[in-house]
Amino acid sequence: MLGGAGLFLGARLYMVFISAWLMGVPRLGDDAMLYVSKGVGFYRGYNHDSPLAKSFYEQVGSQNDRSEAQRKINWRIANQALGGATFTHDVFTGLVYKLLGNAKWTFAVTETAVALTMSACLLLFMKTFFGESAAGLSMLVLGCLLLPAQGIHYLIPSTLALSLGLLLMSFAATDPKPLPRLLLSSFLLCFLHNMGYVWICIAFALGALELRARRGRPQDLCRLGAALFSPLLLKMALVSRIGFFSTPQRALAPPSPHMTAVLSDNLSAFWHHLALRDPFFKLYLALAAGLAIRQFLRGRLDSRQKALAGLFLSALGASFFVHIPFYPSEVAFRVFTAFNLPLAGIFSCAVIAAQQAAARPLRRLMKAAIAGLVILAAYQFNGYVFANTRPFVIHDAPYRRVLETLDPRIHSLLFLETEYSFRQSVINGDERFTSYQWPLLSSQDAGPDYIFGKRPNVMILPVPESLNSANLSPHGRLIPREIGLAGAVVHRAIIEVGEGSRQPVYLLIKNKGAESILNVSASGDRRAVRVPARSTSNIRIDPAGRGLIEVTFHPRSSVWLSGISTGRPAGPSTLWPWGEAIKLEYAFYPDDATRGGTVDFSPGGLLKQWDASRLAERLKSLRPLSDASGLIVAQVEWK
Repeated sequence: MLGGAGLFLGARLYMVFISAWLMGVPRLGDDAMLYVSKGVGFYRGYNHDSPLAKSFYEQVGSQNDRSEAQRKINWRIANQALGGATFTHDVFTGLVYKLLGNAKWTFAVTETAVALTMSACLLLFMKTFFGESAAGLSMLVLGCLLLPAQGIHYLIPSTLALSLGLLLMSFAATDPKPLPRLLLSSFLLCFLHNMGYVWICIAFALGALELRARRGRPQDLCRLGAALFSPLLLKMALVSRIGFFSTPQRALAPPSPHMTAVLSDNLSAFWHHLALRDPFFKLYLALAAGLAIRQFLRGRLDSRQKALAGLFLSALGASFFVHIPFYPSEVAFRVFTAFNLPLAGIFSCAVIAAQQAAARPLRRLMKAAIAGLVILAAYQFNGYVFANTRPFVIHDAPYRRVLETLDPRIHSLLFLETEYSFRQSVINGDERFTSYQWPLLSSQDAGPDYIFGKRPNVMILPVPESLNSANLSPHGRLIPREIGLAGAVVHRAIIEVGEGSRQPVYLLIKNKGAESILNVSASGDRRAVRVPARSTSNIRIDPAGRGLIEVTFHPRSSVWLSGISTGRPAGPSTLWPWGEAIKLEYAFYPDDATRGGTVDFSPGGLLKQWDASRLAERLKSLRPLSDASGLIVAQVEWK
């Protein structure tokens, strides 16, 4: 049993920390940054009257096109700009961020806490309903199994709510009379995630059945209901009285469709998403469901197991009638994930019973089959870990410092991109500023006029993902993500300087390993540059006229091209020539022009990348203030 639990927990910790080591942002990227910002928001009071919130409402009010696509954009940005409390999770997340000051490692710590909680709660749940042997096998099977949608590999508030729900069910099904532990579990669930309501209802039904089996009195049932549902009543009272847990962004969603349309959309989305799952999961699901039905028909399920399976199936059926704007079948998949847990328990019971009844050679064969199943699941799981990368690199501390230099009375902010740069800004105090989000206006005919009228003087956007060469590399090497060109994966780079430029160009070179050689060619002059071990230096190049500078890395070099500047050496706050007529192209190994990246540093190229070309004609100047954080903060002036 402990071996299965160890594999389950170990798989999650491996996934969390290998990703945190490699990636430049939290493991789940924009979603993780939303959770961190809500944790920070708890200590700031979830401010819905901030300059940020007011400017958001103003932009939405100016829209003359409310297409379905625009509504979804509005809703996503509202979730960040206006926040929404997941109180139980936010208290811990915000505290960890206060201690660490780093979103990536804050999320890694909170995921670790969720992994530990889930492992303990799931083990208790399996042991309670299926016994120790089946609990161990279940944990082994579920350890590396990728369930659909968020599954149990996204260690987020809804997963924590499921874990606490399993704990509550275990308590209610074994002895529903000790009310303090039921009350505390229910309180944590209610103030954590709305899915907690589902798990509370299932726990109440299990507790009621247990009281009936024990010939409990009606008063016991009333006490059970009071313990489980009083926190829910308390939350409803808080929402209606002070709006502390309300989410005003829901008003931006379209009206709920007719129930038949809701059912049709949910069923269609559920089936479509399930059909896209990997063949391994489909094979496991068919096998587990078949064995579960066989166990039921042969009367091998006890009353608790029947009740548990029936309640989860009923909840799954009811979930198809729940409407979530823009995300059909979201609730259904979360209930389906939970249903897979008792299904794994029934599957494990069937396998153990079959093994005990089989002859010794067959027992060995069955053990080998289970081991093969786990190995195959681990292979799929490993593929998921390294495929779940995000394109950007963002450092909290440098960005926080540059944001602190801005004055909310003087500066207003324009975000061309909102999934990363805007969310990072909210984490670091963006609510103090009047802020404009270009995706709210990009599809509007009068969008450029609106921005030009407001004249925001600071533009914020991520360094283009094409500068994260280690992430784009087709070789899949385990290189920590950084901004720049990694000699380990990049063969050569060509830097095209604007025609007529007479300023020297500086290349910021970092070597993280042994001494290496860098070949540099400019204006017909070729030279080999020795790069000392573990060093940082700027190489000066004087291109003539329209200069082409070619840099060739030695194979598998530990050297990085970490910045380009003109007129002065790069760094420390600004590493790349944003706003200048410079273009960078590079090719991966093997030298193939179709496999590489391109970065256009000019204002037009920069804005084009974020679908903001209509703003380029109104832009007079763009002067970068900082980019060392992975976010470009630039002073802008309009015509």
